[in-house]
Amino acid sequence: MTAVPLQRIAGDLRAVQRVLPPGAIELACHASLPVAVDPPLLHLIRTNFLPDLPYDLEARLLLSPLFQELGDGLYEIKPDLRDVLLAALVARHGTERLRRLAVLLERYTDLRTSWPDRPELAHAQRLTALHVLQPREAERWLAQHEPGSSGDELAPTWFVAMRRQIRNLPARDQGLLSRLLRAATEQLRRPDRPRQVADVLTVVALLGLPGLLAAAVMYALEALRAASADTDPAVRRAARDALPDVEVEVRLDDSDNLGSQRAPTDRPRADGLADPTASRVVLIGNGDLRGRQSLPGIATALQGLADALAEPEIWGIDRRNCQVLLDAGRREVEAALRRAAAEVGPDGLLLVHYAGHGLSDLAEEGLVLSTADTDLLLPRHTGLPYSVVERCLRGSAARQTLVVLDCDHTGQISGSAWFRTAQPVDCLIALQQPALPSPSAGEFPLTRELTRLLWSGIPGAGTLLDAQTIYQQLQPSLPADVRLLLADTNDSRLTPLTRNRVRPTSPLVGRIFSVAPEATDASPYGAVVMVLRHHPLEGTLGVRLDDPSRQKLDLPPEWSGLPAPPAVVFRGGTPAERPGFIAVARLREDEGLPAGIALLRDRVAVLTRHAVPARLRPYLAGIRLFTGYLGWAPDQFEELLADGAAWQANQAVAHRLLMTDRPEDLPRLLAPGRTLLRSIDAPRPSLETLLNDLVAGIGRGDRVSVVLVHDAGRPTSTAKVDRLVRSGPETRTGSGIEALGPLLAYRGRQFAHQVFTTHSAPVIARAVRNEGCEAALLRLLADSSLPARSDDAVQVYEIEDHPGLGREEGDDVRSWTDSTAERLAELITGNHVCVVGHDGAPGVIVAALRQLRKKGLARITWVTASDELSAIRVSREADLDRALGGKVSFYHGVDSDRLFPLLRGRLGAFPPGTPRLGVGVRFPRAEHELLLDPH
Repeated sequence: MTAVPLQRIAGDLRAVQRVLPPGAIELACHASLPVAVDPPLLHLIRTNFLPDLPYDLEARLLLSPLFQELGDGLYEIKPDLRDVLLAALVARHGTERLRRLAVLLERYTDLRTSWPDRPELAHAQRLTALHVLQPREAERWLAQHEPGSSGDELAPTWFVAMRRQIRNLPARDQGLLSRLLRAATEQLRRPDRPRQVADVLTVVALLGLPGLLAAAVMYALEALRAASADTDPAVRRAARDALPDVEVEVRLDDSDNLGSQRAPTDRPRADGLADPTASRVVLIGNGDLRGRQSLPGIATALQGLADALAEPEIWGIDRRNCQVLLDAGRREVEAALRRAAAEVGPDGLLLVHYAGHGLSDLAEEGLVLSTADTDLLLPRHTGLPYSVVERCLRGSAARQTLVVLDCDHTGQISGSAWFRTAQPVDCLIALQQPALPSPSAGEFPLTRELTRLLWSGIPGAGTLLDAQTIYQQLQPSLPADVRLLLADTNDSRLTPLTRNRVRPTSPLVGRIFSVAPEATDASPYGAVVMVLRHHPLEGTLGVRLDDPSRQKLDLPPEWSGLPAPPAVVFRGGTPAERPGFIAVARLREDEGLPAGIALLRDRVAVLTRHAVPARLRPYLAGIRLFTGYLGWAPDQFEELLADGAAWQANQAVAHRLLMTDRPEDLPRLLAPGRTLLRSIDAPRPSLETLLNDLVAGIGRGDRVSVVLVHDAGRPTSTAKVDRLVRSGPETRTGSGIEALGPLLAYRGRQFAHQVFTTHSAPVIARAVRNEGCEAALLRLLADSSLPARSDDAVQVYEIEDHPGLGREEGDDVRSWTDSTAERLAELITGNHVCVVGHDGAPGVIVAALRQLRKKGLARITWVTASDELSAIRVSREADLDRALGGKVSFYHGVDSDRLFPLLRGRLGAFPPGTPRLGVGVRFPRAEHELLLDPH
């Protein structure tokens, strides 16, 4: 293009930009497709495509320098401008907008009756529209109607003009605008001549066009900034006056205008998805059908699906390759389908999605898709038969063709015979029933759920989604009376379609936590839990990693070698409501994962019911199979963390030990302060046996009276008690004494509502009161009357020590011991006495127990922290039995700090609703996703 037409074009644009409001150039771009426009056609263009522009802009634009009048109310855009405006239209909105304009032009020409004396104009308008929609048909029409080949009365010059006119359609040369701007910029930057004001104004006028490439715009802005410092005052003033407005306009237009001009990439796609640049998508919606309920929400539904497909994290289809047809006629739909089939590349996906009214063919069995011009009385002739859809798609070069039908009467597609023969459609997803009830306004179940699924992703379905996975996830989310049909050829249902956009809902997901003994049900060292699901409104789901069973795994051959040793079933928690295993996996890599693997974090994943061993084996380093899971209601697991009953383990160590062959050691290996270099003491079986003994006895009806004894000879004991008493009620000591308070508060009947202690009575009473339970602090003196009892309060008795206790006994000590023991024996009401001591015990306790034995006391359990029997002045257990007048259950090496927290967890001595390990919250949806049956 020479300099003279360039300045002329810029002058016309500048004249419009000066006198008309923003949007005038945009409307002119839309009006550049027709050969000529009249006021009614321009009004339809503005109403359909730019409804926010003012009404009076139509007349003002027709009278502007961009148009020239032809007479009889007809106007045409100047030929030099028309190519530029068409290129700007396509660059800004894509060829989809051009096609829609062509459809509007075609319809308007067919309905227009005021051009009977201008047959050449009507033919020119129809041919222009036809060339945009079906270029080959337009060429064929021109060849058939050349002068001498038909009886048409069209002059030869008309054919020459039309061939020249449509040669530049549909204006695919998107670089035209940038070349013009660059040429104008080079003129402004020429070093061999002074800058001219006209050069500045030309660049400014061209910058007002939509659809410019970012590089060309930046180049022009640099030239304008340089001109703003020119020595010529006129040039300097013109550049400075224009720069603020131009820069603001560029910034406002950047996301829509410059962002759409992304250079295509030639890099091969390594993720297995169809190439979006080579793919075509046609979304068809028909909500209005005479005689049927209107579906006004169809535009929103299809636009939401188009937005999802255009999202780079899902697929990233270019908007220009995704055509949305709303309430279009049969011809327009057929044209769109044929055009998409012709344009799709060999690496692309051809996706056709229909939402609307489905009809049954009256003449023969078959499905008819309704369009804007469908007559219920003549569905086959006025609607779009599914067989026509197949014919339109036949011959495409797409690697896969997918059709999704969200309508009724899809049962008319013959199910099994559909994919036995070679069809142009590789995969079909459709609602399957004879007819659906008329859905409520905006109700398109398949479209709605598919859009939701694409945005939210599918936990456990890998990094890519195929039709099989989408189908399996959609079916449970649809209404109960809706069924889906999935049919394919050559296993195309397994071809990846989109990325899986699922993200962990919480930073807790995939992390491993140690749970304190007081919140567990079994292990004296606590438990180790991995969180698999967490949502603040739904709760937390996890599995216990340290509880293997003795049940050997019995798996089919295809699963052999995948479970890490030991190859046994792990008890993950409370059994699920449906059969199956939860499979936690350690991955070799975490990129390009197939369906069936839900990545949690750091190469740790969970398998889902989509898992196929043959496809997953290259990715798996080992798996664990769990029966059941742990479930917490919303906020319960967070309360465990806040209370200090659970804490995050060292994740690097925990994930490295995930597949250890000694999973029962995980609680000790991940305990606070532990490292892999420290030696691990063997577990003390006496503690586990003691817990089982106490819990079993309480289950049989035992009422346990606890006698807590501290060594009077240890000066630190008194100091510790004084420190605990001075502590505030909210202070957490972490000792067994604190855990004894909840035991007495919430399981008072099992503990006879009483406890006896030599030094810790104030602390125990405070621990009971902290749980909201009344506690009576009483002192047991040898020379006082028995304290009054209360059935409404926990009785905390403090046994006063004699000054000579622990030394060689004299008469005064023996007298005090006998008197106090008698009173103590009268106060103990339980049928099972549990003495918990440190390094020794006062003789008063032994005396009292001997008296209770004579009265028929059933059981005595003696627990001491020392490993030596000599600490309680006996050399063997038989001596203790003889001293107490009967068999005593003796446990050594156990202190109160270990016993009472574990006993609290075993007996569930927690307030109502307190989060614990193993609470029975169930997650049916998660079970549906995660439970797999290897058989």
